[in-house]
Amino acid sequence: MFHVDKYLLKEYDQQRYNCWHFACEVWAELTGNKLNPYLPVDWFANLLDQYATDASISFSRLEQPESPCLVLLRRARVVPHVGVYYSGRILHLGEKGASYVPLHHLTALYPKVEYYK
Repeated sequence: MFHVDKYLLKEYDQQRYNCWHFACEVWAELTGNKLNPYLPVDWFANLLDQYATDASISFSRLEQPESPCLVLLRRARVVPHVGVYYSGRILHLGEKGASYVPLHHLTALYPKVEYYK
């Protein structure tokens, strides 16, 4: 069984453990599928934009969130942010640490939200 609590103690480090590293770890536990933690989140965002409908890529864009799915959050002139949608909330890692919040807490900061599975 997946336990959110163990992830809430994780701490942010831009170079060593950022939102992408965190999302990779959570995704692996939830789905059993490993993502490349060495890819920067902005590269991931560009990859999903370019290849979301390509059959060789394992992600497809969703119209609505499904539990679990990756959530890509964007706003102008800022590096994209990523988290994992799980059971109606977003589990993500920011500069102040990890949190598990309702989606609307993040959409106030990031007006463009995309879901991928």
